[in-house]
Amino acid sequence: MFRKARPFAGAALSLASLLLVLGLAGCGGGRPVPKPSPPAGAPPVQRQAAVGWAAGYLIHGRKPPQTSTPVILATGDGGRTWTAQNPGAGLTDAQIEKVDFVNARDGWILGVNERSDSSIILATTDGGTSWRQQYADPYRITGDILNAVSFVNPRDGWVAGVNQNTNSPVILATTDGGSNWTPQHALRKVAWGLSSVFFANPRDGWAVGGGILATTDGGRTWTVQNIPAGISIAGLAGVSFAGAENGWVVGARTAGPYQNGMRFTPLILATSDGGQTWSVQTLPSAADSSSFSFLQGVDFVNSRDGWAVAGGVLATTDRGRNWTLQTTTSGNLLRSVHFVNPKDGWAVGDRGVFLATTDGGTTWNQVQGLPSQAQSAYFSSVSFPRGQ
Repeated sequence: MFRKARPFAGAALSLASLLLVLGLAGCGGGRPVPKPSPPAGAPPVQRQAAVGWAAGYLIHGRKPPQTSTPVILATGDGGRTWTAQNPGAGLTDAQIEKVDFVNARDGWILGVNERSDSSIILATTDGGTSWRQQYADPYRITGDILNAVSFVNPRDGWVAGVNQNTNSPVILATTDGGSNWTPQHALRKVAWGLSSVFFANPRDGWAVGGGILATTDGGRTWTVQNIPAGISIAGLAGVSFAGAENGWVVGARTAGPYQNGMRFTPLILATSDGGQTWSVQTLPSAADSSSFSFLQGVDFVNSRDGWAVAGGVLATTDRGRNWTLQTTTSGNLLRSVHFVNPKDGWAVGDRGVFLATTDGGTTWNQVQGLPSQAQSAYFSSVSFPRGQ
């Protein structure tokens, strides 16, 4: 059974796996490791009555052929309690990779239906009480794997990925909430795929993977933005902007050969001019460990306060001039981080790791009382509409 390959979390990677890193994201594995324990005297989880969603999948079986069950969780009380949602009949062997909500009602999930070998987009207009399939692309025929989704309102959205046959970017756009999806300029001369996409408004957007693409006209045209000289990109896994000028991308760069593969080091690039120029940000020495060698996600709630995740959480309160290590996750990889304001945020990842903070990350707590099917899930995405 075909499975997408996630960006590697360790210090070395084979050449074959490196090629997948540049355009694909998929499932992980390995021996179970402990979840992080809540620190003594930690504050209660989430004081704010925000609505939010988290998504991922369960893997069944220790050896191939394995199957996957989609997992969608929702909260209406700021993360105090989470309930499972049903993605719909027929989606019994699937991996959910991304979730994106623009308000309490309108949201989209992106994933792979392994029963039909298709990349899929599901949508809801009732907060996830019901989901309907909007799009299905048989990747064994077209070669298109969709990895990322970004909506700016209930109408305008984009999904991005890679064509595994040509190793080139794939971008689809909608202006009617996903009822119709239109391919955008594919940039076939670009020899890498996309793993994350972010739009600040209906015009200005960025998509990253083996490099950085940008648009200022809603995706009608895309251009390649320049990476700082001397940086060898292993892959970029996340992008976040605060407005149309200040942005950050995270991932890894190659740091030379290591045993039978390549050695990676974490990478954060920042811009204050919409991506016309990018600069490398300095990370703390604590991020030199193998668990941080490939950063997986990033989120900024304004031009100062941001977080990046991999084998723990890095944070900044000064636009990334200084990053500090807030917590580690005992070997489990965090895949996604999302904040609704500078205090309240969540970070999710492998083997049921589901962290929350109410103090900007000074303390992080494992969320308790998750539905049973979620306690060992591989969470790949978390989304809380901003402005709550």
